[in-house]
Amino acid sequence: MREFRKLSESGHQAAVLSTDFKSSAARLAPAMFARWSQENFFRYMRQSYNLDGLVDYGTDLVPETTTVVNPAYRSLDGQVRKKVGILNRKITEFGAINLEGDIERRQVEAYTRRKSELQEAITGLQKEIDELKAQRKATQRHIPFKELPPEARFDRLSTQSKHLIDTIKMIA
Repeated sequence: MREFRKLSESGHQAAVLSTDFKSSAARLAPAMFARWSQENFFRYMRQSYNLDGLVDYGTDLVPETTTVVNPAYRSLDGQVRKKVGILNRKITEFGAINLEGDIERRQVEAYTRRKSELQEAITGLQKEIDELKAQRKATQRHIPFKELPPEARFDRLSTQSKHLIDTIKMIA
C-alpha cells in the first residue's frame, strides 16, 4: 500500500491509501476525492430517501388492451427471412458458376447439371417464400394482449420506481 496525505486550509488531514504505485499523488488525489464525494452522496440518499428500498424487481400484469406482436406472425416472419437468406445465397452461387477454359463435353455437362440443380432449388425456394409470405400477410401482425395464447403470456417489470432511480444515477 502507498499512503499520501492532503492538508486542508483548516488544518484537517485526509489520508489516501492506494495500491497504484505508478501514478503521481497529484493525479490520484482528485480521483479519490471525487469518489468520496459520490460515496457520501449515495450514503446520504440511502439514509434519507431509502434508496436501496426503492429498487425492486417486482412484476406487474400487462393490461389486456396492450398491443403486442403476434407470436404466429413472428414465427412466419422468421421463416420468411431464413428462406430469403438461403435463396440469396443460392442466387449468388448460381451467378458465380462460370464455364472457363477449354470447352469439353464433361465440363459442359457438369456445368449444365450444376446450373439446373441450382435453378430448381431457386424455383422451389421462391415458391416456398411466396407461400410463407401469403400466410404472413393473412396473419395479424399485432394483437391485443388478451388474445395471446397462455404459453406466450408474460409479465412486465415494475416501472414504479425505476424512473426515479435512473434519474438519481444519472445525476450522480
